[in-house]
Order: sequence, then C-alpha cells, then structure tokens
Amino acid sequence: MTTSLHFSRRTFLASILGSIAANFAYASTPLTGAGMRVGIVGAGVSGLMAARYLLELMPNVNITVLESGRDYHACFKSNEALAGLRPESDLRFDYANWANRVRWIQDKVTGIEPGKILTQRNGTQAFDKIIIATGVQFRYEEIEGLSEENSLKVPHAWGGEPQFTALKSQLSNIPDNGVVVITPPAGTYKCPPGPYERASLVAHYLRTHKPKAKLIIADANESFSKQPLFQQGWERLYGFGTSNSLIERISGAHGGKVVSVDVQRRHVKLESGDTIAADICNLIPPQHAGTMLTRSNLTNESGWCPVDKATMESTLMKHVYVVGDACDAATMPKSAFSATSQAKVCAFAIATEAAGNPSPSPHYMNACFSLLEPGYGISIAHQYGLDRSNNRIIQMSGGLTALEASQDDLSREALFSEDWFQTLTRQLFGPGDPLV
Repeated sequence: MTTSLHFSRRTFLASILGSIAANFAYASTPLTGAGMRVGIVGAGVSGLMAARYLLELMPNVNITVLESGRDYHACFKSNEALAGLRPESDLRFDYANWANRVRWIQDKVTGIEPGKILTQRNGTQAFDKIIIATGVQFRYEEIEGLSEENSLKVPHAWGGEPQFTALKSQLSNIPDNGVVVITPPAGTYKCPPGPYERASLVAHYLRTHKPKAKLIIADANESFSKQPLFQQGWERLYGFGTSNSLIERISGAHGGKVVSVDVQRRHVKLESGDTIAADICNLIPPQHAGTMLTRSNLTNESGWCPVDKATMESTLMKHVYVVGDACDAATMPKSAFSATSQAKVCAFAIATEAAGNPSPSPHYMNACFSLLEPGYGISIAHQYGLDRSNNRIIQMSGGLTALEASQDDLSREALFSEDWFQTLTRQLFGPGDPLV
C-alpha cells in the first residue's frame, strides 16, 4: 500500500527505533562474540553500520575493516554542495573514531575466497565471517568514447572526491549562456532519484548565477522515482513544460539514452540520433557490483551479488554477506537508507546464528529525501517484509510527499532530510555512543 506521507519526524523515527529495539531484544544473548573474526570490506555507509551493530550485539567480536581510502567523501548531500548550498567540507569524514574499536587495514582488496580476503599489500586475511560493502562500479565501456581514464572531462560525480571536484569546477566556470547535460543511466543504479535532485539544484544554481543557461536531462528511462513531485516542483520553480523552461527532459521513449560521447568537445549522441553540444556533460554511466566481486564468483548475470534476503548471506559463497549497493536486494532501491537497513539485518543474522538461534524475521526500511531548492523538500519512504518462499523483499507500506503538500510541509521535509543526514553521519563517524 502506498499513500501520501503525513506523519511527523517523531512518529517516523519511533517506528525505526521500535523495529531496532525489537531485534535487539530477540538477539540479546550472553554471547560476547569473543573469538569470532569478522572481516568487513568497505568503510562506507553499509560497512560501518554493520560494524556498529556487531559491536553492539557482540562487544568482544574481532572486527577488521579493510578500506583503500584514507577518508570518506559522501555522495548523499553532494548535490547541495555542487549547487553551493553547503560547504564541501560537510561531505568529508575521517575514520579517527574507529581507531580503538576495530582493527583497520588500509589496503585494496583483490579477491574473496571462502573464509579469506585477499589484499594487495597485506597478503591473505582469514575470517569466520566476511561482509562485503563495496558499493558500485561503473560500466564506462557501455558508452562509446567513454573510459575511466577520460571520465573526469565528463564527470559523473556519483562517488569519490575527484569526480565531485571536477563537476563542481566546471559548474563554477560555465558560460553565461551555457548548456548543462545530465544523463541518468538505464537499469539499476545507486540513488535512483539522485539525477533529478541534481537537475533541480543545478537549475537553482543556474537561475541564481547564470539565468541565460539551460539544463537538459538526456534520460535513458521513461519514468523515474518521485516523478510527479519533481515535475510539479520544476513547473513551480523553473517553468518546466513552457517555452522558456530552464529544464528540458528527453525521455527514454524519445531516444534520450546516451550512446556515445566526444569527450574533448563534450558532445553526446543520443539513441534518437540527435547530438547535444554541452558546456558541462554530467555523464552517469551504467553500474554494477564490480570486477573484483565478479572475479570472486560473487555476482550473477545481473551484475549484482545475489543474497539470502533473510540474512544478506551470499547464495554463492557460504559465510560471506553482501550489503548495500553491491547486493541484489530488489525490490529495495540502492540508497544510503536501504544500505543501513540491510547492514542491520546482516548484523542481527550473524549474532543470532552465533547464539544458536534462527535468524529473526527481517524488517527493512528505506527513506529517500530530495531537495528541489532551499526549503523545498520531497520524500519517499517504505517499510518492507520478506517473502521467504521466493527469497524476495516485498513492500508492505509507505508513501510519498503529497502533491497537495503546503509550503510548510515542504519545509519540514527539507528539515527532516537534514536531521537524517546529521543522525546518520554521527552514527557512522562519531564517537560510538550506544545506538539504543
């Protein structure tokens, strides 16, 4: 059932904490986790959330986090930073608060084998349980003319500081009558509403600083998440659908998919045969779980890692769990909120198995907030259950911001989004206060 959202922050957060508390009560056990070795590959949202919950459930578990980067650059809220609505420093977090809580290895993981993690410089590490939280990689080769090496000229800014910095710099230097092209990819990708929030906030930047500029969404998809809400906002704010609209969208049905790019000139050719000459090309490639996981035989033909959705354990390798963007957790979208929910399910499953109990019936949640301009927020939120017989996550309830929402409602949504960001980053990168 999907409805318009009319609940308060207190009600929504209470529902989340209630499900967490119920699972903590179920998993409560004298077991401390002493002797269990858990390796976590990736120190992003899902990896660190899994570590937090494992430490809460099993205080003496031996956790090793393997992460190649020195710090974390958030993708969520990056659209606001691109548009100059928040400093880039808000997106950057270090791992200092994890130093005394887990063993930390800064290294590139090159492969996964049963009970083993292979690294570039630190050899083979043995574990009882392995959690994969590596996010997405990009299929540059699916767009003619594009490669990882030349992608900074047409930056996707869909992860990583160099990509963000490249797009931010281009936007800051766009000519007065410049053209920006944003290209949402086909298929499953990280943060489905993200390209459309980006279009909204880049349009806000252009309206404020470069009012003669134009933004084109060359879309591989016919429809998209929160579409009626986005289009309503674009009509109100940017004249969408009129002859002088700041935003134009070419849908997949009208040949909006990008098939090739001239990186040097920033020209993109569409499936329709048309070519767009852009000053800024925000070219977001198709995505998959990554070559390392494919080499390790942890992905299937979909390009993602299949899992037992009751526990998030891989269906292809025992005692290996995959959470966040790299896993196939349909029907949940790939989002930061979904990743935290899957990480919690994974942690509870490992703890209850260690205690000799069957895994609890999992509860999943997702909420996604989008900003169209300062003080104009929209959201979608759902609760999910599990159809065990078909190993499928099913949507149980939830809804969207109402189309008839008042300006006060939209302002509250924007505040709610900021509350979520502050809470999540405090949980991931803060001092490690008890979760409940």
